[in-house]
Amino acid sequence: MRPRRAKEGEAILGQFGKPLIYGVNGLYDRLNDFLVTWSNERWEWTNDKISEFDNTAKIKVKLTNIPWLIIFQPRYYKEHLGWHYYAPSEKQPNIEPISGWCSWMAYRTSVNLAAITNTADFLAANFKPYGLEYLQIDDGFQEREFGITKDKDLTSSWFGKSKKFPNGIGEAAHLIEERGLRPGIWMSTDIRSYEPGTNNFNFLLKEEDGSLLRAPWIRNPINGKQETIDALFSPIWKKFIECGFQYLKVDSLRHNYYDGFGTAIEHGLMTTEEARKRFRNFFSSVRTAIGEKVFFLPCWGVFAEGIGYADAMRIGIDSNKYWERLFQQTYDLARYWPLQRILFQLDPDHVCVSTKSSWARMALSTVSLCGGVFMITDKTSDYTEDKISIIQECLPPIKTFPAETGTIDFSKPAFANIKWTPPYQDSADAESPGAFQNTNEGAPFGSLWAFHFQGKVGNWCQVQRNALWNLESVEMSFEKLGLDPNKEYLVFDYWAKDYWQGRFCGKVKGSIKLDSLEVGSSQTLSLRPDTGIPCYIGSTRHVSCGAVELLGEIFQDNTLELTLEKQPNDFLVFIYIPEGYLLDEMLVENAEAKNTKLNDDRVLRILIKPRDVSKILLKLRFKKYLL
Repeated sequence: MRPRRAKEGEAILGQFGKPLIYGVNGLYDRLNDFLVTWSNERWEWTNDKISEFDNTAKIKVKLTNIPWLIIFQPRYYKEHLGWHYYAPSEKQPNIEPISGWCSWMAYRTSVNLAAITNTADFLAANFKPYGLEYLQIDDGFQEREFGITKDKDLTSSWFGKSKKFPNGIGEAAHLIEERGLRPGIWMSTDIRSYEPGTNNFNFLLKEEDGSLLRAPWIRNPINGKQETIDALFSPIWKKFIECGFQYLKVDSLRHNYYDGFGTAIEHGLMTTEEARKRFRNFFSSVRTAIGEKVFFLPCWGVFAEGIGYADAMRIGIDSNKYWERLFQQTYDLARYWPLQRILFQLDPDHVCVSTKSSWARMALSTVSLCGGVFMITDKTSDYTEDKISIIQECLPPIKTFPAETGTIDFSKPAFANIKWTPPYQDSADAESPGAFQNTNEGAPFGSLWAFHFQGKVGNWCQVQRNALWNLESVEMSFEKLGLDPNKEYLVFDYWAKDYWQGRFCGKVKGSIKLDSLEVGSSQTLSLRPDTGIPCYIGSTRHVSCGAVELLGEIFQDNTLELTLEKQPNDFLVFIYIPEGYLLDEMLVENAEAKNTKLNDDRVLRILIKPRDVSKILLKLRFKKYLL
């Protein structure tokens, strides 16, 4: 763990597995919240990954008369960074990647059973085989004025039959499960209608006359006492689980806290300490009602009081197809990156793939490699052939962790350098990045990432570049990417469309030339150490270039043997052949394979057609010759 955030011109660092990243002078034990760092003297790792045998990492240090500084920081996130509710010894966060589809931007309040059924059929056929799991029904399925009257309690208001769902929302959950997907549901803690005189004790009341307290953004603010939560909301949460829902998105919590409780504090009805206690009770009550296995997403905002109970936190406001919101998703992923899978998972909100293909590719690539909550939210008619392919190649999201840490910087808002476009409104700006102001920065925060993979076999690095505005060509030193400047790396451009897909960019050492990118475009480069022997460099299956499909890689007796996970459709595998080797024979088990080698590079492209088995074995025998 690098004990600081990325500086100007440096890549934001992420990690998969247990790689030991060049120049990263720290180790973090997330099970005990313990950080150790060192500095001052020249040092290097003695291996490229933490030992699987004894779970140790070793360094070599050149000692001189300069003091070598070692800093131990126990309870690092809890005390040093101030996340006081973090208690990893009591409970670890849910680290399993989450992916799915949300109904909000596709249908908003017109969502109905037919739309959900048709979407479930489409998702099951096109995306479930690639790793998509959930179909989450959002706001709009319920009566619009759900609330409390003398004749109807809040639970009945949420679960009543309607023209949209004539047999109740539980039927939708059942139909989703029948298609092999996991059903999710949205609900709000904003009680939109209330008949005065009914259970007044649950609400915030003015002391002078006992009338309801009014607050901005929330219609009938509750007092947040445990008995109130148990009476009003726990029955709703439990009933959703009884209906079969496995993903619960709870909205308006921020308005209960900041607006409802905040107004109560202003009126002297509760202290700040009591407000925090009652707000944390919201999260603990949800978890008690739904159990440990149901995915819980509060929406929206990052709430320290939810740590230990919420599986994920929404890190930004609602997204849509406009450039400003896609910009924000990437920016806020970068802003909150040190918290990913340590305190909770990051939810950048759904990605609207109905935007320009290049923008969707940027957003989906980044969310997939960051391993954030990966949700799409469009009508199935918006999923053209190219967009279906982009989604498939970014599924599933990766179980990634941050490889740098530090405080969250709120000194600069996400919209500092762009023109605002109102959401949910057709506009020419939906097809253009908007007007940019002058800036002295070389690149915006979030434009450069380096994800270091220590997969089932080998170590490699995926460099993700996002043109949040126009990026100039630059010679990037390896140190700024967390790569060893003394090693040569093979470079593979994943999204390049040359030669079917993917392009081998040659070997580099010490630095890499990054081309200019037009605003809204992106690039994903894979860098693998050159070992001087034939090796795997990527495939068309997944943007991670190996974390999903590659199970094993062995080179012995001039034979490269690859073990590949069975994939839903045909895919290309790319093999680098160094000078001194010629392909002699190719053997494949549990698949069909066809190879094509172009004359202008040293890459073998093999088209794999999987059969109905779990693993594919590919053997490539080479002849060696003298140069």
